[in-house]
Amino acid sequence: MTCKHSSFCFGFVALTSVVGSLQAQVQVPRARLVNAVGASAQGATASNPAITLYGGLATGDGAYSLGPALGASFNWNVTTIPFNFRLDPYFAHHSLDDSSVDGSAWFLGASGNVEFPFRSTTSSTEPYLFGGVGLFYRSLTFDTPGAGDVDDSGIKAGFGLGGGVRFGGFTLEANMRDIDEFTTISFLVGFMLGSRR
Repeated sequence: MTCKHSSFCFGFVALTSVVGSLQAQVQVPRARLVNAVGASAQGATASNPAITLYGGLATGDGAYSLGPALGASFNWNVTTIPFNFRLDPYFAHHSLDDSSVDGSAWFLGASGNVEFPFRSTTSSTEPYLFGGVGLFYRSLTFDTPGAGDVDDSGIKAGFGLGGGVRFGGFTLEANMRDIDEFTTISFLVGFMLGSRR
């Protein structure tokens, strides 16, 4: 089977490798899972969100170049379930890498994600995986010699998969997003505000 988007294929292969590695190295205690499944939803409590600010780079799609990316994460830890909920604002800008066409693309929006952390009682390092869907304002503009100005902008749906690792007050994260068939992979460094609850 061929893949129309090379960056999507790369992200899928990389994420699969990460999942396999984490499954081999980290085991979630059975007691925690049993307690989580048996807990009543009425007894669930959520902490105030842990906030992380991100900066880094994002790959383009097709003729679009590597560009800057900024983001944030509001992460809620619910006590009775083995996963977290996240709200992730995101912005990225890409230039059109074509000498005959002047154009750019930028995205501004947010996604809601479910995060699966791999917590350990013996280490402060915390790997995690996450995925979800969101809405983004996508602006694609072109200025071609023959067709003139072209503006293909609007609110688009998107989905994403990613993973990362927390250590101390910092986070390293990679995230594959597909926003209305524009596929991009962001590589981000995060700084947590305050202590993680």
